[in-house]
Amino acid sequence: MAVLRGARETLTIRGVRFVYSEFFNDGRGTSLQQLTEFLQPLGFRFIATRTDFVSRQGDDLFVCANALFFRGGASSGTTASY
Repeated sequence: MAVLRGARETLTIRGVRFVYSEFFNDGRGTSLQQLTEFLQPLGFRFIATRTDFVSRQGDDLFVCANALFFRGGASSGTTASY
């Protein structure tokens, strides 16, 4: 989150359309909820996730994944191809 917070001006002003960021499920790093709460007010919407790995830690599972956010679309006069 520190990198995204430091890039707030760039994300707001410079026309960044995609953000791809790692997140975790265990509180040791940034969560998907934290990413979403930070990026939505900047006009980004959640698109997809990709799981990097899942490991068992005692009775719990640790998940490391990535999230893709997008800003733009028909209202901005641009289109995205997937």
